[in-house]
Amino acid sequence: MNPIKKLDDWFIAQATKFSHWLQKNTSLTSYSIAKFGISLIQCTCLVFAAGYFLPYFPVKVGMGTIVSAGIGTFYALCEYQKINKAWENICQGLPSQLDETPYLFRVVICGLLAVYVLCSYIFDSTRGQLLSPSSFLGFSLFLYFREVTPLPPGKSKVKEWLEGLAISKHKLAVAPSSK
Repeated sequence: MNPIKKLDDWFIAQATKFSHWLQKNTSLTSYSIAKFGISLIQCTCLVFAAGYFLPYFPVKVGMGTIVSAGIGTFYALCEYQKINKAWENICQGLPSQLDETPYLFRVVICGLLAVYVLCSYIFDSTRGQLLSPSSFLGFSLFLYFREVTPLPPGKSKVKEWLEGLAISKHKLAVAPSSK
């Protein structure tokens, strides 16, 4: 098997383990994490645009960065709708019907963003130190957690604990007072 495919499969396996653990404990699904990645991408794109168009903004970027961030944001927003539909299908007991992203696409995008992060640290030591890693993190979260199929909806451990806490508080409130 191709070593790049093995690495990609390992990342997906780790994302699956983490996602299922998180869903059992908090009810946040892998799709929630992918949506968080999309939000991170959008925020980064907005800061890039502000850095390009606002004259006194501390982060300055080039038009190429704006265009590439815009394309990435557009792609992620299109996928956002697919993720919502897939979650609706899972809640109804249907298959998710979310197309699998080719592993080479994930590897190439994450690899290019990693090179971009390294180059921004090497050649631009004063500005945009958080923007490059945040775009890399956003795309990585989105691309890998999008591939994980969530567990069917159910009660999380946190929700059960909170309900137990509310029940015990209710019992204390209605307990007869002794005079």
